[in-house]
Amino acid sequence: MKPVIVKIKICTRIWSVRFIPQEMMRDNEWGTCWTLKRAIDIDNTLNEEEAKIILGHELTHAFLASFGKLHNKEFGEEEICDFVTWNADEIVRLRDYVMKERKRLNGCVK
Repeated sequence: MKPVIVKIKICTRIWSVRFIPQEMMRDNEWGTCWTLKRAIDIDNTLNEEEAKIILGHELTHAFLASFGKLHNKEFGEEEICDFVTWNADEIVRLRDYVMKERKRLNGCVK
């Protein structure tokens, strides 16, 4: 499967989601969020359901970084609940969009 790159916008900034070969992944991970580069790498050998789960996880890291919450020690239980309440729908929407684009760019969907 060829590498696929999908561009998305999080908090007014453009991020790249790349589906790349497993051997190009860091430390044999299934997904990585590069906050300074605004890029997410996903192992392109994962099946649809696995990729969807890993992508949702990495998008959550991207959202936390975009809103300045990634390494915020004061970000406790209530703040996590608020963050999920305010951002879950958009994370899922972006995840589904990226997965659809992955299929389209791989020639699986017209």
